[in-house]
Amino acid sequence: AMMNFEPGSLMKPLTYALALDRGLVLPEMEIDHGNGVWAYNGTKLYDVPGATGVLSVAKALAMRTEIGAGKVGHMMWKDRNIENILRLGFGRKVGGGTIYGEEAGIVWASNRYDTVTLTRLGLGRGLAVTALQIANAYAALANGGKTVAPHLVMKIVSTNGVASVYKAKEPFKKVISD
Repeated sequence: AMMNFEPGSLMKPLTYALALDRGLVLPEMEIDHGNGVWAYNGTKLYDVPGATGVLSVAKALAMRTEIGAGKVGHMMWKDRNIENILRLGFGRKVGGGTIYGEEAGIVWASNRYDTVTLTRLGLGRGLAVTALQIANAYAALANGGKTVAPHLVMKIVSTNGVASVYKAKEPFKKVISD
C-alpha cells in the first residue's frame, strides 16, 4: 500500500478486460503482430517469442504479447480518455484513507500522455500503482466486476469468543461488467 511501482505485464489482463467491457474487442478479433516488431510513431515495440502473424485477442492475452496489449491499449486510450484506468482504482487511495501510509499511485492527466506512451499503458508503463491497487483491480475481475474499498481486519470475535464473518462496511461498486 505504501510503495508505487510500474505494473508492467500485470496491466495486460486489465487492459483487455477494459477493452472487452467497452466493446472495442472480442475474444475472436484478430490482432496483427507482424514479424514480432511494431513500429509506431517513431518507436518500436518488440514482442515475446513466438508472437508473430495474426493472433486472436484471446491468444494474444494468453501469450501475454506486448504488441497485442499495445494495440489494444492504443484503441483504449487514443482519445486520451483515461477514465477507465481511474475506475479500476489507480491514481487514488483505494483504502479510502483507512490504511496507514497508503499511496495513491501516479496516473497523469490525460493531456500529459503522448501518443506513444498511450500505447504503452496497456503494457503497464507510464503509470505507477501500489500492490494494493493491483490486488483490488484483480479482485474486481474475480468478483464479477464489483469492488469494495479494501481495509485491514485482524479478526472479529463475538463476546462469547466465536469468530464471525466480516461484512464490508461499504456497498460493492460495479467498476466493470461481468
